[in-house]
Amino acid sequence: MLKQTDRHFSPIIQDFGCFLMCILYIIEVYFLKREMTQIEIQDIYTQGISSGFIDPEEWYDDRTVDGCYIRKRLEMAQLVLDYFKLPFIVTKFSEESEAQPDCFNILYLVRNETIHHFVVGTDMGHIEWDPWGGGSRCAKEGSVESYRCLCIKEAA
Repeated sequence: MLKQTDRHFSPIIQDFGCFLMCILYIIEVYFLKREMTQIEIQDIYTQGISSGFIDPEEWYDDRTVDGCYIRKRLEMAQLVLDYFKLPFIVTKFSEESEAQPDCFNILYLVRNETIHHFVVGTDMGHIEWDPWGGGSRCAKEGSVESYRCLCIKEAA
């Protein structure tokens, strides 16, 4: 899986794309079973913005200020499944205080109370995959504040 820090991605994804990249990782590894291309990821990101699932980019003096905030996480995950025509549906995508054993768990990490980052985790709260190339300090030094639990099942 490509990392959010890949030089081919827009600066917004590089700076703020950790949650999006976690969703993409789960679908890539467990459902698509092949690596997504940079073009596919950029296309999914653009579709997410145009659908209103992801906040539009904010720039100030040619610098990224904010963006890539996923407002509708369930719909965004379903968009990715549908983009690849995968026969699955998202049944739940919720914020929880504990990992859910029957779901994919995205850990919301906090370091120094001000630095936040998302990684894919296990139901035991361990890190499975960090979207930051080389590994983030937040993953190395932070702690789990909450979980985003994604449940996907085969479409009927």
